Amino acid sequence: MLTKIYENPAVYRVDVPLPDNPLKNLNCYVVQDSGETLIIDTGFNRKECLDALLEGLAELDADWEKTNLFLTHLHADHTGLAPTLMKDKPGKMYMSRVDYAVLEGLMVGEVWKVSDANFIAEGFTQEQINILHSGNPARGFEPECFFDVEELEDGDVITVGKWKFQCILVPGHTPGQMILYQREEQLLFTADHILFDITPNITCWVGTADSLGNYLDSLVKTRDIPIRTALPAHRKNDMNVYERMDEIVEHHLKRLKETVDAIQQFPGSHATKIAACLRWSMRGKTWEEFPLSQRWFAVGETIAHLDYLVCRGYAERKVVDGKNAYWLTMDGALCKSKLDCIWKNSARNKGKTSEYRHWFIRKQIWLESLQYKGFQLLYFYGGYFHPDVLYAEKQIFCKTEGEKFFRHPSVLYAKMEKEIFFGERKHIYGYFETVTDRTGHQGFSGGKHRETAG
Repeated sequence: MLTKIYENPAVYRVDVPLPDNPLKNLNCYVVQDSGETLIIDTGFNRKECLDALLEGLAELDADWEKTNLFLTHLHADHTGLAPTLMKDKPGKMYMSRVDYAVLEGLMVGEVWKVSDANFIAEGFTQEQINILHSGNPARGFEPECFFDVEELEDGDVITVGKWKFQCILVPGHTPGQMILYQREEQLLFTADHILFDITPNITCWVGTADSLGNYLDSLVKTRDIPIRTALPAHRKNDMNVYERMDEIVEHHLKRLKETVDAIQQFPGSHATKIAACLRWSMRGKTWEEFPLSQRWFAVGETIAHLDYLVCRGYAERKVVDGKNAYWLTMDGALCKSKLDCIWKNSARNKGKTSEYRHWFIRKQIWLESLQYKGFQLLYFYGGYFHPDVLYAEKQIFCKTEGEKFFRHPSVLYAKMEKEIFFGERKHIYGYFETVTDRTGHQGFSGGKHRETAG
């Protein structure tokens, strides 16, 4: 079914059914202007999806010589029909460089094999994994073949007629999901980044240490965008998009606290055991009665929440008899109190720019007494910083193991004085001297290492 939902630019929605799937449908959006067409996402690689998609597109009488396809992210309900739809057609297929690399690993590489091993380490059996090879829609309805795309980076622009759409990278739901933004109309195609009557699944990904932290950071980034109209990839939008982002953030705080309680009750458990203790929308079913594919998604999301706790030092992961096992590193009440502090800071700092990353403070390493013009400079593991003390956007040094130091935007130059070894890891920080700002002012700052909790 085709529905026109926006006038200028002309935006249509094709309702693509997703049979036997709790998502129910995909909203395939089609933008048209001056004879050009952009299709956004496709649906699963199955006949019901293809029939609905082609029927809707036929009503628009699009010129396939001037029709392109934008894929918001790698999931099969968004990419499944891409090579089928665009076969023997001259149009381009667009996708983020990050997600395209992950998709290649899934379709022609070893990523699924590594993922299967990870889930076995978290409590799944080999028999269950074998069943999921055919019963998981992420595998059963993927594209018929790997395909070429034009790879996109954050900030790239796609043009449809006279309209320009900015590509915004929002990692979390997938490592490289992209949303499209039309600045003049303040129109945002949210993909699966923001959904309104279901919560986007945030799962673990091979090669990604902290999917949930990435997702929450992406919500901060999105909050800074002026949005009048938000168009989700599934179901409907019946509320204010900023209120919905707040609800999603609060949902993850609640889920993190449930995870803390489960670890405290069953220390040394793997993610499947912990997931069974959490509250899921199972329509009255028990965990054992829950469909295996849905348990797989639930365990993946549980791992993402466990990763969040581990990355901030609130929990630790060990391998025991070939299985991952989790323990809290502090009392559960203290852990939840620290989480509350992070979320309290987020409420206090709403409205500040996304560079502050104010919701989600990673493990901190503080350069004590290192100041510049009244700013207390902090160094954070993972490249994040605290909003109340530093506005920073530029990177001076790229350190070992992905560590970064950010500077105040007025600072043009800072000289690294020495390296420090802490334990077995090499930390490159210490003294900075001859700090120069844009006015030519020079000042000296010195500091020493201190490690604090997040």
